[in-house]
Amino acid sequence: MEQNLYIKILKYGSENIGKQITKEELFEQLKIKQYEKSLDKSIVDNIFESIFKQITLGGAKYVISLDSYFQYLEHIRLEEARKDSKKAIGISVVAIIISIILTLIQIFKC
Repeated sequence: MEQNLYIKILKYGSENIGKQITKEELFEQLKIKQYEKSLDKSIVDNIFESIFKQITLGGAKYVISLDSYFQYLEHIRLEEARKDSKKAIGISVVAIIISIILTLIQIFKC
């Protein structure tokens, strides 16, 4: 599944929590140049600014904000919950089919 840009940036920031990064490092690591062609540069910058906090005055060093880190953790939990629910639905369908088959066997045995 292709992740959207916001989730990719959140993931990168979460994986590098506590590290100081620059926009250029992030763009290079995530190969965001492909997005710059389809998205306005200000949109990418706004996403970056909403996720990262500037830590140096007048500099270009950033770290992920705590809110953004927790947003990413919530996203991961949501994805895991979706996978678990799909698995549970599959198991319940199999259980229902087995119970129907066993019921039919009991009916036709008599």
